[in-house]
Amino acid sequence: MEILDKSLQLLKEHPLCDHCLGRMFARYGRGLKNEERGAAIKAVLTMEAHKDISSGGEETLRVLWTNGAYGPALKALVFEGREVSEQPKSCDVCGGVLDKLADAVKDALSQLSEIQWNTFLVATVGAESIMKKEEALAVNNGLEGYESIKWEINREVGKAISAATGKEVELKSPDVIVEVHPLSMTVSLNISPVYVYGRYLKLERGIPQSKWLCSYCHGKGCPHCNFTGKKYPTSVEEEIAAVLVPLAKAEGEKIHAAGREDVDARMLGSGRPFVMELLSPKIRQLDLSSAEEAIKEHSGGKVEVRGLKLVGKEAVSLVKGEEKSKKTYEGVIESAEDITDDDISILNSAFNGVEIIQRTPTRVSRRRADLVRRKTIYELKVERVDSKTLKFLVKAEGGTYIKELISGDGGRTLPSLSSKIGKSLKCKLLDVMEVEDPFESQGI
Repeated sequence: MEILDKSLQLLKEHPLCDHCLGRMFARYGRGLKNEERGAAIKAVLTMEAHKDISSGGEETLRVLWTNGAYGPALKALVFEGREVSEQPKSCDVCGGVLDKLADAVKDALSQLSEIQWNTFLVATVGAESIMKKEEALAVNNGLEGYESIKWEINREVGKAISAATGKEVELKSPDVIVEVHPLSMTVSLNISPVYVYGRYLKLERGIPQSKWLCSYCHGKGCPHCNFTGKKYPTSVEEEIAAVLVPLAKAEGEKIHAAGREDVDARMLGSGRPFVMELLSPKIRQLDLSSAEEAIKEHSGGKVEVRGLKLVGKEAVSLVKGEEKSKKTYEGVIESAEDITDDDISILNSAFNGVEIIQRTPTRVSRRRADLVRRKTIYELKVERVDSKTLKFLVKAEGGTYIKELISGDGGRTLPSLSSKIGKSLKCKLLDVMEVEDPFESQGI
């Protein structure tokens, strides 16, 4: 009788719907919904009170009607000729919103019908005020068998969606999270991104890897950027996104790449590995067969991509591990003085398997942390073009600043080509020729 006694005491002090009363005793009675559990408790209390209506039962029936909104209690009072003028009160804990769970399920199914998905998860969002009330109710009355409203909503909405669609709940990486907002009993969808892997080539200089906002207006648009909000007209990211975002009916994108080349450098060879994260896509099974040609056409030949394929989220962390990848560069060096044959000989022997120390370059110090890095130069070769010009090829550890390897950046990179021959050198042209890809062997 303890459950019945405690339930009656709760109802005397607090209006409670079937869901919230049943949830106070959620641990007891397997195979029952909280709504069924609460209704069953009220049914037994009504029967007992009706039996004893002349000896205190009437008061209980009135409590069950006004604080429990239990219709059979009202019918018992009317049947026995008792006058009833009171109206049932709204639930103290949920405010009656749990009676609208079916509407939330209907809303969720309607929204889900507009996107492509296979797995899902339900999450209750913004239930803190309700949870505080139910916790206080349980603690103050010594109830250890209660469960949170979040668990009830997640379970019941999830079961209903699964029954209606035949699709299963996925806890780790669902295609979509159905977010239920209990205070308004509305639903929103948090659609997981789609990830597309490939390699990009940047065949013209003057194009950044990602969208670069105007430093004056920060994207709002101003005379300095001709009201575009951008420092550069386009980027590798924007050219690829122009095709992939509409293909996935996504709301936006984010590019992740194995490092980035300077704006004035080209990316040649087999291209730089990247993953394009497509945000809130309505289409998940993408037909990428014509996307590569479409990107080339959209960019006017400035940007090309190769080997596009769908991958999982884990590809992002793998492809961004640029420290693990070697990169090969070619370019042109200019000297303020004539370069001798001895200088060339020194340079060709000084940087094979050598570790250098680089402090964050002056040219990027305003937007990057001032750190000291140790980088390995695996191979460096130079050859003469004329008395003050060299061509070079260098293979280096990912994250090496090649321009500063040449110039020395006022001593912030040591050793440098300039420091080795005691002459002022600078990088005139730079191309990235190859980015070794340890990721493909890991299944990307």
